[in-house]
Amino acid sequence: MIFRDVNHPCIFVWANGNEGGWNTAVDNRFADYDPQKRHVIHPWADFNGLDTRHYPNGTDNMYRLERGHKVFMMTEFLHGLYDRGQGAGLKGLWSKFKANPLFAGGFLWAYVDEAVRRTDTGQMDTYGPNAPDGIVGANREKEGSFYTVREVWSPIQIHPLKITSSFKGDFYVTNDYLFSNLSECRMKWKVMRLPIPQVSDSPICLAEGGVLLPAIQPGERGIAHFDLPEKFFNGDILELEAYNVAGDMICNWTFPIKNNRKYFIEYRYLQPTTTATARYQTDDNSVTLIANGVTATFNKANGNLVEVKNGSKIIPLSDGPLPVGMKMLFCSANLKMQGDTAIYTVKYKGAADSIVWRMAPDGLLGMDALVLNYRAKNKFDGVYFDRPVLNFGFSFSFPEKNISGMRWLGKGPYRVWKNRIEGTNYGIWQKDYNNTVTGEYYHQLIYPEFKGYHADLYWATLQSKTTPMTVYSETDGIFFRVFTPEEQRDRESRGISVKEYPAGDLSFLFEIPAVNSQGTGGEASYIKINKGDDGFRMKLWFDFRN
Repeated sequence: MIFRDVNHPCIFVWANGNEGGWNTAVDNRFADYDPQKRHVIHPWADFNGLDTRHYPNGTDNMYRLERGHKVFMMTEFLHGLYDRGQGAGLKGLWSKFKANPLFAGGFLWAYVDEAVRRTDTGQMDTYGPNAPDGIVGANREKEGSFYTVREVWSPIQIHPLKITSSFKGDFYVTNDYLFSNLSECRMKWKVMRLPIPQVSDSPICLAEGGVLLPAIQPGERGIAHFDLPEKFFNGDILELEAYNVAGDMICNWTFPIKNNRKYFIEYRYLQPTTTATARYQTDDNSVTLIANGVTATFNKANGNLVEVKNGSKIIPLSDGPLPVGMKMLFCSANLKMQGDTAIYTVKYKGAADSIVWRMAPDGLLGMDALVLNYRAKNKFDGVYFDRPVLNFGFSFSFPEKNISGMRWLGKGPYRVWKNRIEGTNYGIWQKDYNNTVTGEYYHQLIYPEFKGYHADLYWATLQSKTTPMTVYSETDGIFFRVFTPEEQRDRESRGISVKEYPAGDLSFLFEIPAVNSQGTGGEASYIKINKGDDGFRMKLWFDFRN
């Protein structure tokens, strides 16, 4: 092996054995065949000046690294079993380790799902949970973690960037190359105006150009700059793309220019005006809001949505909003007209203060929920929300049987976990309905997976020939849970990797759980309410028109 590969450019150490199996008798023989006398390691061991600890976490390995005096290089970490690991938890773990000058890196297990095609069944076989552990499938299908790893390990890193009215085109970058000066690379910027549902179909590039990268050495941080075009703040998304010396695109990032509220106000401004007026009606058991052929009926006893119709057609959004991660007890409700809008206000005890439903004259149904605000008569002593909080928000029922796909504006195209947001980008995405179970080959794998959590919702259309629906979020940072994914058949054999999904079919959430991994960054949240807290608002609009 040494004789064959001695001149291979990517070999920088020799590994004698694997996972604790070493032939110490040949340690000195490597130098006989290698004129460069490269280092020899025992994977998983502290040997020959290198600590090659196997499968790290954020505690015991930090103890070894911070108190040690040897180069630290993990020989294997973040096992990518099914949809967990590798991307999940990588950012936090990697940041911890690379802060130490003795840290030399590590190796992910593995690149590709190791599946063989059986001649008796024709199916791909991963021997249960023993081999579906790549960031790409057996046929090189890219999984969500593929893009997370690409972003976290990009040799050009962009520091957290929030575009506000004071943005002048400056942002911090770090050179994570080992040898290259950042001036040898290049970066492009592009300002995109994104289509608005029912108004336009195709994104428009308003302006584009080159970014001036700082001439910084490896490990240094500097300021990159581009001159803002005149129409910059008319755009919706800033896209940045970085290229290496060879001209290959190594990573791209996107940043919203407009927040959710500004985007939604612009959408409403572009909609046709109407001279109609919404109205309401009641009976002994229900309250109904009506406008433009759309009716929304609520249960008087608990304030929940019971039925939605567009004309005579039933839209199957119902049984909500159910509280997720909290308790809310129906207290009272009232009806009123506010100009041409019908308003149904439901008051609660518990973690939710109130939900205001608005039926606009054009038939859009608005939901304005106030949660976790301080009230003197509601002490928030822990009985009104989960401890710890995994999922937090609201759910509805919406059967998936007639759904053909989803088109949405938000981070995508892959689903996310709390510890695997990186690798997704803002944009308008389209995916067809599928039941993909990552790493399972008993049926066709279609990526991205349709079901799961989606980050930073602006709007989403659930596509259907019979019951389509679009929802808009005026609130920044909402997670949109779409149905409940199937899980791998043998999940119990390696430990449950996915936390229980909320009740219902569609959820709008402030918080989502992490997927189990050996990484960091997926800790659950703990809620604390202080006197004077105004709470959080979740403002959604539902469009049931074709």
